Amino acid sequence: MSGALLDLKTTTERPKIAIDGELYEILSPDELGIADRGVFAATVRRIAEIMAKESLDDDAKAEAARLLREVADRIMVGVPEAVRAKLNDTQRLQVAEAFTILRPREDRDASKVAARLLDRVTKDTAGGTPRGTINGEAVLACTGSGGAPTRPPSNPPNQGSGGKK
Repeated sequence: MSGALLDLKTTTERPKIAIDGELYEILSPDELGIADRGVFAATVRRIAEIMAKESLDDDAKAEAARLLREVADRIMVGVPEAVRAKLNDTQRLQVAEAFTILRPREDRDASKVAARLLDRVTKDTAGGTPRGTINGEAVLACTGSGGAPTRPPSNPPNQGSGGKK
């Protein structure tokens, strides 16, 4: 920080992901406006709602796969369609999870991002954590404030305390 109360930059450096050994730019969290953040978070919450169900019919699987594709495609702005088309749903979810752990530019140290992703994957896969499926592939559900990946809620919607304390 420059010692200023607020240090704004109008240029954005996009993070990169590797697909088949080739580097591609993805959307930076700094590029999302308030409306985009809301749409992104709502879409991720809807995927989590679907994945939290005990069983999924074909329509639910198709909706989850479609929403995941929309989210991943929005994130993978620098990845050609032909390359994106090769990715399966688990790989698309990995892209979404990697994006959700990115921090604003002042905390975008690649080693920190990699450590957070590894920590998240380790926690979510340790001890036989339940997983959902999209088109038969095991995936982790994403939800929570700010679109951060978490496990599905332990109580189905409209059960439990109902938000009362």
